[in-house]
Amino acid sequence: MNHCKLILPRRLKKGDRLGLVCPSEPIFFPERLAGGIKELESLGFECVLGKHVNKAMGYMAGTDSERADDLNEMFAEPAIHGIITITGGSSANRILPLI
Repeated sequence: MNHCKLILPRRLKKGDRLGLVCPSEPIFFPERLAGGIKELESLGFECVLGKHVNKAMGYMAGTDSERADDLNEMFAEPAIHGIITITGGSSANRILPLI
């Protein structure tokens, strides 16, 4: 039987950097994103946007490769302490083979 080890991340604290990505839909309401960033910053976090967050390609926030690249870069960056997906949607499934 194969056992998996659960890895628990440390708690977020003021000053931590959060990576914001869009693994599916584009941002339809930029003012809501700005408000969310403002709220996170008021809690003491620094927000780092993925390179393709503001991209729109039909009903997706960029190509599958671009959306996966944003997520992979956030996971690979040691200075990022948490990742928040700005949008959701069924096209996020398309990037699973790329992460």
